[in-house]
Amino acid sequence: MLIDGRGGPVVENSAIIIRGKKIIAVGAAKDTRIPKNARIVGIHGKIVMPGLIDAHIHINGSGGGSREPEEFGPRAISNNLRSYLKYGVTTVFDMAGNPFIDAQKQALSTGQMIGPRLFGVKYGLTAPDGHPLQLLKKTGRLNILGPVYHTIADEAQIGSALAHIIADGTDGVKIFYNGSGFPVADNAPKLSPELLKALIDRAHARKLKVFVHAESSAEASEVVAAGADVLTNSITSGEASPELLTIMASRSIAYMPSLSRIEAIFRITEDPNFVRALRGKIWTPVIDNYFTGKSIVMEGLMSPGVLGKARQMLATAMKNLRAAVRAGVPIVLGTDSGRPGALHGASVHREMLLMNQSGMTQMEIITAATGFAAKAIGKGEILGTVEKGKFADLLILNSDPRGDIRAMTDIWRVVRGGYILDPKGIPID
Repeated sequence: MLIDGRGGPVVENSAIIIRGKKIIAVGAAKDTRIPKNARIVGIHGKIVMPGLIDAHIHINGSGGGSREPEEFGPRAISNNLRSYLKYGVTTVFDMAGNPFIDAQKQALSTGQMIGPRLFGVKYGLTAPDGHPLQLLKKTGRLNILGPVYHTIADEAQIGSALAHIIADGTDGVKIFYNGSGFPVADNAPKLSPELLKALIDRAHARKLKVFVHAESSAEASEVVAAGADVLTNSITSGEASPELLTIMASRSIAYMPSLSRIEAIFRITEDPNFVRALRGKIWTPVIDNYFTGKSIVMEGLMSPGVLGKARQMLATAMKNLRAAVRAGVPIVLGTDSGRPGALHGASVHREMLLMNQSGMTQMEIITAATGFAAKAIGKGEILGTVEKGKFADLLILNSDPRGDIRAMTDIWRVVRGGYILDPKGIPID
């Protein structure tokens, strides 16, 4: 059975013809001509769908305790990328703060590293001392990453910042417009609405897609009014108004709920063993450092008021997601993995479960993690659906996720650019 990622009916008894890295034919098996000498992979009883896309990650972040230097080194990044493949994710989009992305892309394309397709934004744009600078200072990552965030204090700085971003190569522009970096910093400086609008207008004039981090309903309204293409995080403070959601739906402004990164703040208090159960799929030092005295996750649990506020934020985010779905806003899966507690790869399946609990149907979630995600990151012409001419990035399941979204974890094989991979054979060292 084929789920093609476009949200339509499934195709029973389907056939997919792959030549090299691309799909050259797809359809009902009875109508599809099989080339002579083709290698036939029989998958009777399996479910085939596009490989998953996590449209919001930070690959240089550990997703664990985020305080130990080993969590940010090349070995950690290599293992983090492999974790995505083990969870059926064949494409990721790094949402800023990654000076090494060009080298990582090259290593993935040449086979020096094993992992999903990597796209992203190298440099983020924020206010002086704005989010996420406080978080990066607290983890010590600014010393590792260097100056990968342009701070914008006035309109005169916009031109040089965009020129640098474009000259260095990018898949878009990421703007941080949130005054909250909870639980690390809850009152961060942010750009003015006027600067936000000027940034977006000038980025669009250069044909760049604009991704914006906003968390309150007021911030989201200002971001949408300014013309952003994608909201990269949940609205966790205040109710998303019907007017806002109507505009987002009419303009096809994508919305990434990123529920799992909010739940990560407190989940360990409700399920103490969930992290340790991931050994073999997540790099061991990340798991071990999750629980140390230095861990930002554990530090947050000890801070007064954090747990209650995080639970309220998640409840608000889930309510706003339900409203966005009803309004017809395009929903895209993006986990914000790499933040403290937001584990690479594993968070994708947790995100899907939380989306389901928020009222999204299984097919809506699959589309959010495939076709809609590819379009949101500007790669819809080459990825995200099982169609002729697109990359042969596929996920093959043993169980049907239409009845239970947890079947998405029952992975038989992952296909990345025509190569068939057994997820159990992908090493995490």
